[in-house]
Amino acid sequence: MHEANVLGIGRIKLFAVKTNTTDWFAFYFAEHSLDVFRLHGEKFREYDVKIVNADRLMWEVMASADTGKEEFLFERKGRVVEFPAYVGHARAGEMVLFHV
Repeated sequence: MHEANVLGIGRIKLFAVKTNTTDWFAFYFAEHSLDVFRLHGEKFREYDVKIVNADRLMWEVMASADTGKEEFLFERKGRVVEFPAYVGHARAGEMVLFHV
């Protein structure tokens, strides 16, 4: 059962997309980077982008630019019901998420 991952633990990852705007990244929850590429292209019409696994940031506290509420990204992932999902944009080195 462990090898088959019947419960799907760890399937959904956090990905960061280096956008065409200098120092800005878009964040997504998804199972595969191809899902991120497709969703980002549909949403923002940017196709020449670099996508990286950003799971290490899952344990960081991010603040919402809209509400100021702070939360861990893994907490936000727990509330998402459909994947892939857009999380928000953040400037490099800053822990504030903007919804574009």
